[in-house]
Amino acid sequence: MKRGWTAFALFCCLLAPVAAAGEEAPAQDWTIDRFHWQGVLAPASALRVRNPFGDVRLRAAEAGEVEISAIIQRRTADPVKAEVRVTRRRGRLEVEVAYPVAPQGDLARVDLALFVPAEVPIRAETRDGLIEGRGLANDVRLTSEGGNVAVATTGTVRAVSDRGNITAELRRTPWARAPHLRTRQGDITLRLPADADARVRIRAPGEVLVERPGRLERRTAHRSLFTLGRGTHALSLATRQGQVTLPAP
Repeated sequence: MKRGWTAFALFCCLLAPVAAAGEEAPAQDWTIDRFHWQGVLAPASALRVRNPFGDVRLRAAEAGEVEISAIIQRRTADPVKAEVRVTRRRGRLEVEVAYPVAPQGDLARVDLALFVPAEVPIRAETRDGLIEGRGLANDVRLTSEGGNVAVATTGTVRAVSDRGNITAELRRTPWARAPHLRTRQGDITLRLPADADARVRIRAPGEVLVERPGRLERRTAHRSLFTLGRGTHALSLATRQGQVTLPAP
């Protein structure tokens, strides 16, 4: 499979410095390294991804197979190269980006793309990077200290960001576990299916926008409770400084 390489070819173009009109292009003092791994994931396995140095993008893959691609950016003169470590441990596949020693300069960055089979539980963490998941059929747990989190899945979601926004689309109810979205400084947008049967607990000091049919059960200064359908399944949304939006299906 070569799906990851197509996405990362675009990344290379975006990373390249562009000279202004009439200016001579600067001498290239950065280098792009690539990493690729592909393997079978045993049934009932889980996936854990940790990348403190850039973004993590998750996409659906064929059954039983995981594909990992990485773009690694560094100063050309910097001999220190990031390592993408892939290990199997106690029923899970672990992917971690690490440097053997601290990199030099200000261009050290690693962006990951992973194609993941359906129903594999995913846990992904970044420091300030984006976490993005599209077209997934997985339960996911996503954490970014300073970046945004955006995910669409038929499973459940637990997403946490300290300073970023969280955008989630839950394409099916019920869930194996109650979804929970939490950010300290960012906004939360949650899209649910038209037939959602949920009891939505919201904690937000900012505006709460509900753009779909539902019943407001309770509203205080910073807390709201909405019922969609019969309100059978619980989920919670919390932001300390932002607003919450429930858009139309």
